[in-house]
Amino acid sequence: MNLMRQVIIDLRKEIGWVLLYGMLTAMVIITLVLAALSYRQVAAQSGAIGRFVDGNVSIVQVKEKAYQLAELPHKEADAPKESMPLEEYYAKALSPDGNAGTYAVLYGYHGYQQLFLLLGAYTDLTPYTPDRDADVVFAVTNDIKEQAEKTIQIGSSEYPLDVLPANMDLYYPLGGYITAESGMLQNSLFVFSKNYDLIRELFPESSYWELRDKSAFLPHLVLKDPSFEDETLLQSVIAGSGSYAVIQSMEDYLQSTEASGVRTHRTYLSFYIASALVLIGAMLFNIYRVLKRKIPDYATHHLFGATERFIFARMYLFSLLYHTLPVLGAIFVLKANEMATPFHISLVIFVVAATAFILTAIVHSSFSARFEQGLRRE
Repeated sequence: MNLMRQVIIDLRKEIGWVLLYGMLTAMVIITLVLAALSYRQVAAQSGAIGRFVDGNVSIVQVKEKAYQLAELPHKEADAPKESMPLEEYYAKALSPDGNAGTYAVLYGYHGYQQLFLLLGAYTDLTPYTPDRDADVVFAVTNDIKEQAEKTIQIGSSEYPLDVLPANMDLYYPLGGYITAESGMLQNSLFVFSKNYDLIRELFPESSYWELRDKSAFLPHLVLKDPSFEDETLLQSVIAGSGSYAVIQSMEDYLQSTEASGVRTHRTYLSFYIASALVLIGAMLFNIYRVLKRKIPDYATHHLFGATERFIFARMYLFSLLYHTLPVLGAIFVLKANEMATPFHISLVIFVVAATAFILTAIVHSSFSARFEQGLRRE
């Protein structure tokens, strides 16, 4: 009881520094969390990019024709070649024998916030592996797995309902990277299929107004390991719809964007790490300075009968309680970033306890040496 009373008195004398220390710790935790989130984001996106690279995926960018070349006056114009209709191309390319892939997003159907239709080769470009023998696979996001039913009714048919992995993501090079942690995939239903005709049957345009536009699947179109003939066919189909297609391999895309992206990420990461080191240094210096400044109080207490073990306990308990506000702030920051797992909380407490013990041991060693020599007030 006497020990706790002494420690509380010590803390009351240093209340201003305790508040400052708490702010410094919160800033350190924030910078470390930002660094961890930055690394995790890059690592997760690297996995998504790897799936595109491994599949030799090419990106298709459909653009409107800004102009049309005039016909040469000295040459009779050739009869226009009849191109394959877009719907016929979809049926052929978004099938097990085709190599095109795409996805579309519909909103507010079947009680879900979003409905993702992943077709053709795009079913192979996510962390989830659907049943290859099924014409269509339905799955809900991991955040609603407890409320999800075992089956889902679509039209007059009932299908099994699976649950997506917690690390589910959706990546399109020209449209960004969406992770489950971002919250943009929550309460969502995913549909995977390599049967375009079946998807049109299950999701008729009369009930799903977004699909009335025949170009609904064009914005996220990709080709997996395309040949020259595949690219030529697609460009012909797109030209027949009044637009034109720019096809770029994933490797070419990465070469044009990777350098600047890597430099930006390294700059942010370096800033976070440097800031954390500076703030940690300030924190350690502050607690060390406070303990050193209190050595005369400890010496007086020792002269009046307190043992060295009691003085060490007083120092250590003071250091631990000095960190109470910073630890609470650190847990709050972790919880705000959905990182307050038992492991992370235990890690914070362990690091604080170990740091406090080491600093206490250093200052107590200095105190003992100076006391034996005869402490003189400076």
